Amino acid sequence: MIDERRQNRRRLAGLAWMMGGSLAVLILVFSMNNTVGMPDKAAATTATNVSIQKPPPKKKMPVKKREVRKPKSTQKSPRAPLPKIGGGLGGLSFGIPDFDAAALGDVSDKLLGDMDAMVMSEEAVDDPPTVRSRPAAVYPARARAKGITGSVTLSLLIDETGDVERVQILEASPPGVFDEAAREAVRNWRFDPASYKGKHVKVWVRQTVHFKLV
Repeated sequence: MIDERRQNRRRLAGLAWMMGGSLAVLILVFSMNNTVGMPDKAAATTATNVSIQKPPPKKKMPVKKREVRKPKSTQKSPRAPLPKIGGGLGGLSFGIPDFDAAALGDVSDKLLGDMDAMVMSEEAVDDPPTVRSRPAAVYPARARAKGITGSVTLSLLIDETGDVERVQILEASPPGVFDEAAREAVRNWRFDPASYKGKHVKVWVRQTVHFKLV
């Protein structure tokens, strides 16, 4: 009986050891499974939590302002006062002859006398000259034979007595046909002279001579 009890105890002890070993193996396997699965979760967590850092903003370089130098204002030196010459001229002589008021009257009389020789235009005089006698011009024979008509415009210098002093041809149509006939005709004309400020004066006037066949 004693031997059977001992054998049963040994069996129970062996069974307990077997069960304890199995339990220890299970615990070890379970713990290893948990340990193997952790790196994947950590890796996944690390992958999802990646943060992108923005580059730092560029620093603006300070712009140096150029200093504009103002031109130095030049101070004008004060002008020296003009010397007073009024009192210093009393005893000086410049070689100028004394002014004679009587001589002025002689000069004015001379100027009035020179008006007699002055030549004026027809627009400048007070009263222009008027024709007093005007003999007809001689019609050139060749122009009459050919039936040519025309006109000549002339400038006449009328003197203080009303006579024609000079003749200038300004325009002729046709040219060279009636020029001489018109010139000879106006030389014989007589005028009442032009007047300016109550005196007869020489004056230039324009006259036109027409040549027509009757």
